Amino acid sequence: MVTMNKDWHRVHPMPKNPTTRQQIVWHIDHAKFCACREIPSDIAEEMTKRGYEIPVRLTD
Repeated sequence: MVTMNKDWHRVHPMPKNPTTRQQIVWHIDHAKFCACREIPSDIAEEMTKRGYEIPVRLTD
């Protein structure tokens, strides 16, 4: 079962009108602390283009 870390989400909302870099950073942190969803494919593709390692999603 996949769980959402509601406390993390409450404290770390996605910025309004985020830049691509902000989205990448948010999703990297999100993968460390919450297992509610995977990184969207378009963000993962951009991470790869920019040389970021795709984090393994936290599992519960």
